[in-house]
Amino acid sequence: MPFSLVLKLKSAIARLIETYSLETNTRLYCCGSTTYRKQAQESGLEPDESYCVGEIKDLPDFAIEVIITSGSIDKLKVYQGLGIPEVWFWEKDRLMLYQLQGDRYNPIDRSQFLPNLDLNLLVRAIKLSIQSDQFDALLEFRNALR
Repeated sequence: MPFSLVLKLKSAIARLIETYSLETNTRLYCCGSTTYRKQAQESGLEPDESYCVGEIKDLPDFAIEVIITSGSIDKLKVYQGLGIPEVWFWEKDRLMLYQLQGDRYNPIDRSQFLPNLDLNLLVRAIKLSIQSDQFDALLEFRNALR
């Protein structure tokens, strides 16, 4: 996957999540904690996107990674060390969510932070944004939420 496609995917996912937030009146904050960034960089990891739900916190509630090569499981170990409660991976046209439960991440079918988010709808919109037009995908996603 070319680097430009990674940026396109990252941007599309962020815009869709933020559209969901606005349409559902869910307080969602893009994380930008200096402490978190420092910790992430020391661990050799900085997420593609990360968010706090409800209020701004020292660490994000969930992080999103766009994976172009293998390595999602290795990244989970780093996220575990950082204590990020939930990690989302977009890999091979699939969205996989993991929740930190005790000392390990387990796959989950629904986000604990955005429990009403229809993940199938989100995946369709992500694919449409890549295959067609990001703006059209956002409109379709927003209209489906209404």
